[in-house]
Amino acid sequence: CVHVADGRIGAKYSTLVDPGCGIPSYISRMTGIDETMVQAAPRFEEISAVVRRALAGRVFVAHNVRFDWRFVASEMERTRSEVPSGDRLCTVRFAKRALPGLRRWGLDALIEYYDLECRARHRAWGDALVTAELLLLLLEAADRRGVQSWDQLQRWLAGQPVGAE
Repeated sequence: CVHVADGRIGAKYSTLVDPGCGIPSYISRMTGIDETMVQAAPRFEEISAVVRRALAGRVFVAHNVRFDWRFVASEMERTRSEVPSGDRLCTVRFAKRALPGLRRWGLDALIEYYDLECRARHRAWGDALVTAELLLLLLEAADRRGVQSWDQLQRWLAGQPVGAE
């Protein structure tokens, strides 16, 4: 979890999680996380309250938000934790609107476009941190188009004119 407020990255929370099952080799190759690394890590049910508090009352932002939210919500439900409600924002959708001239809007393409650094790509922590950095850049792009509020952002992302656009 990476909090963004007032144009800055703020509080952060990160931990490995013991999935309670084996980690497929292709996942280990992609993430660099193997079973020995998670042996002493908490199970999700041990951190679900922390995650719930980190998400409560905030906009959930992710690159491909539907995928990430479905994962988080299903884990919260599985552990019988209350699933936080609230707005969600997809940085893929945001990037398509803010950067219509690009051919690709995947996280790797946007990292390259903005010359960002991601030290832990394909790991929740690294991807969350670089997505927070990306969000700030996309918010700047929206601000240059006159987007000043959540409602205006929602209208702008829907293709409706806002402000100085």
